[in-house]
Amino acid sequence: AENVRKYITSFDYTTSTVNCTGHGLGYYDSIMFSDDDPGILPTGLLKNTLYYIYSYTANSFKLTITGTGGVNPLKTFSDNGSGVDVDVENM
Repeated sequence: AENVRKYITSFDYTTSTVNCTGHGLGYYDSIMFSDDDPGILPTGLLKNTLYYIYSYTANSFKLTITGTGGVNPLKTFSDNGSGVDVDVENM
């Protein structure tokens, strides 16, 4: 598995979207927000917690906490936080 660090450009809590230009992620790839980044995560997201890509476009994605197929709850958050680095592991 490849571990890469990406920079989150912004969060949009109204659509539960994480914006990350050219992220290159696909369905159920796992990510973890880095503990050593000073950025502030939106309320409802945690550092050092595995999340999985739920849906995506070339420059944004949505998250779930379940890394398998079937019905997966969308991970929501209640504010926009500020930019943070994210460790991405394509599994």
